[in-house]
Order: sequence, then structure tokens, then C-alpha cells
Amino acid sequence: MKRYWPLVAIILVSFCVALVLLHANNDKKVMTVMVNFSGMFFLFLATLKFWDLKGFSEGFRKYDLLAKRNTAYSYIYPFLEFSIALCYLGQFIVPFVAIFTAILTFFGLIGVLQAIRNNSDLKCACMGTKLDLPLSVVSVVENVGMGVMAVFIAIAFF
Repeated sequence: MKRYWPLVAIILVSFCVALVLLHANNDKKVMTVMVNFSGMFFLFLATLKFWDLKGFSEGFRKYDLLAKRNTAYSYIYPFLEFSIALCYLGQFIVPFVAIFTAILTFFGLIGVLQAIRNNSDLKCACMGTKLDLPLSVVSVVENVGMGVMAVFIAIAFF
């Protein structure tokens, strides 16, 4: 469990900030909590990847399907997450960002599942290289959770 504490901390802090933003904006919508939580979560993950962009890229290419074929994608990915975070937190084109997020996370899930199925002993690059997190069921839950939340956000806005 000690290995997973940084991820748990990111989830808890993201949720707390989402609640504070809900209160600060005098909003009472559950959907707003989901949007703000997603924004904070992606902001934290992108920031962790920025600390060692090259290391992230190398680790990500070991299991992500598109990154394996296109090194540039592995460098662009943290910037995509950062852009997603800004759009969610700024309430900018949220339904379209949610659709993009769902596609991104579910596509990423395929590579994670293949790596786990092949019994690959890989580190999850999701939190950058500064934190030691194995590619595991937790990675699957993270991708599924963020993807499903993005689907709910998109549906709620349409």
C-alpha cells in the first residue's frame, strides 16, 4: 500500500480542491465536482510527467500502443493532459474535452491491459518517473475511472 500512497494523495487532494471550488463558486452540481476533480487530477499527473519528460517518454513507450510507434506522441502526451486540465478547470469546451479524454484514456487502457496480460513487469509512467508505481490493476482502474467519468461529463453536457 505504501507504493500507492502518492496516487491516493493525488486523488484525495484533487477531490478536496474540487469541493472547495464547488463551494467557492456557490455551485451545487455533482457534475461540477467531477469536472473539477478531473481537472485537478490531470493537472497533478501532467506536472509529475513534466519533471522528467524524457524518462516519462521512455517508460510510456514500453506499453502505450501509439507511443510505441510514434516517439513524439510520448512527449506530447503530458501536454495533452495539461491542456485537458486547463480546459476542465476553466470550464472551456468541456463536453468536447470530455469526449477527447474518454478516447485518450480508453485507448491508453488497451496498451495497459496488453502489458499486464503479457506479464510485463513495467513501471506505470502515469505518475512520471519520480514515483515508483507498478503497471497493475491500479493503472486499469485509473484509466477506466477517468474514462467513465469523462463519458458521464460528456453526456451531462449534451
